Amino acid sequence: MLPVPRRCANRRRAGAGARREEGGDRYRPVMDWPRPSARTALRRALLLRCPRCGSTGIFTWRLAMTDPCPRCGLVFERTEGYWLGAVTINLMVAMVAVLGVVLGAMVLTWPDVAWTAITVAGAAVGLVVPILFHPHSRMLWIALERQFRSRSEPYA
Repeated sequence: MLPVPRRCANRRRAGAGARREEGGDRYRPVMDWPRPSARTALRRALLLRCPRCGSTGIFTWRLAMTDPCPRCGLVFERTEGYWLGAVTINLMVAMVAVLGVVLGAMVLTWPDVAWTAITVAGAAVGLVVPILFHPHSRMLWIALERQFRSRSEPYA
């Protein structure tokens, strides 16, 4: 069971469990959170929860994230270009989905392959899957990046 952080007096300003760093506009956690196991972090990421504390409310809209986490203060976008890994994960999932649809349709209609229908279906999957998987790829990237970081570095 994870420890529950202290509450902030002004929830609008910093969210629960976070406080403003002096001279900055980012928030830091009130307390140190333990590093979750890889399985726990990945499960939380797939459920669109914070990989560190497991709280919900990370996404305000399908394509928009809050930064930092409203509960533990984990800053999601660490540097410029941080989401390149999430884009890579999203692209890989989309390519596997398109390949699965195309190969599955080819196998099902093998003697007389309907190339036009397969092309349209593959293009539709290639457009829809990245949009639907976008939040999951971002959270997966955060969880993976935090797990691959050295144990000596703080889990911030």
